Amino acid sequence: MGSFFKKNKPPDKKKKAPDRQRLASQMPPVRQSETIDPKAVLKAPDVNLKDKLPPGAAEQLNEQVRDGCRGLLVDPEDEETRIFAVHEDRLVEMGSVPIEAHEELVRELKKCLGGAFTVGSRRYQMQEFESLSDFGSRIALNFFEEGKFDTEQILERRRENIRLINRLKPATSLTRKNILDIYATVKKNPREKDFVTVLREDDLIQPDQAEKALAQEEPVLTVLQNQIFPRKAAASALARYLGVEYVDVEAVSVDKKAARLLDKEWALKKQVIPYLQDAKSLKVAMMDPTDQALMAEIAALTGLEVKSCCSAAQDIMVMIHKAHRVD
Repeated sequence: MGSFFKKNKPPDKKKKAPDRQRLASQMPPVRQSETIDPKAVLKAPDVNLKDKLPPGAAEQLNEQVRDGCRGLLVDPEDEETRIFAVHEDRLVEMGSVPIEAHEELVRELKKCLGGAFTVGSRRYQMQEFESLSDFGSRIALNFFEEGKFDTEQILERRRENIRLINRLKPATSLTRKNILDIYATVKKNPREKDFVTVLREDDLIQPDQAEKALAQEEPVLTVLQNQIFPRKAAASALARYLGVEYVDVEAVSVDKKAARLLDKEWALKKQVIPYLQDAKSLKVAMMDPTDQALMAEIAALTGLEVKSCCSAAQDIMVMIHKAHRVD
C-alpha cells in the first residue's frame, strides 16, 4: 500500500485544535500490572513502516535506527505534526506534516503495531503508548530488537522512553512558523548588534556558522533555516536582542483569571497570554513583545496597563490551552 502522503493532499481549511476538557501534558505511566508476551516478539509479521511515514522521515528511518533510535514520537502542535526519533540523550526531528493530516498519520502508524520492520540484518517489533495533547493524540512507537528483550525489559524500556520524552520535549526546535515569526520580528526591529551575533554569543551557533550567515543576503533567515535551535533558547536570544525581559511561561505560575481576560481563540491567533495581574497592570507573555498595536488592543480589551515580555510561541500556545481548561 502506498503512502497516503503521496496520494492525498490535506484540505486547505485549517483544522481547529480539539477543545478537550481533560488533557494529559505528560505521557501516562506504565501500569505495574501490564504484561507483554515475549513470545509475541518472535511471531511479529513484517510491516512496512517507511511506507506510513512522510518522505522526509521515511528517508531517515534506517539511519536513525542504526544510530540507536529507540522509537518514534509523533507530536501534534498548533500548525503541524512533528516526527522525532527518540534516542537515549536526544530527540532528532525527522520531518513533519500539516496538522490537518495528523489523524490519518496516526491511523496509518497504528496499522504497524505488533508488526516488525527490518534494518540490515535486524528486525524490530513496535509497540505504542499514547496520551492526549492540546492538539490531538500524541503517539510514541517503541522499537524492540527481536530476541533481545524479555517481558520485564520491554516494560522498563517503555518507562525509560516515557521519561526521556517528557524530559527532552521542552528542548525541541522551532517550527517553520516560529522561524518566520522570529525573522519578521528581528527585521522590523533593527538593533546595533545583529541577531546572528547574539546567537553566537549565546553559544547557539559556532563562529564559522555566524560568519557564513552574515555573508548572505538574509543572514537571520539563513541561520534560522539551516540550524536547529531549542525553542526556549531562541526566545531568550530574541529577548536579549530586543532588550526586553524573557519569561519561560511554562515555568511560572500562570494566573488563570488573568489568562482568561482574553478570548482563547484570539489569544492563540495573536500568540499572547496574560500571566500575572494586579490592580492596575497586566504582565503579558508575547512572541513579539515589541508589537505596540497588539499591546494597545490588549489594554483596550482589559482596561489595564500592559507590560510585555518575550516567550517561546510554542510555550505560549500550550499555556493558553491549559489556562482555558474546564476546572
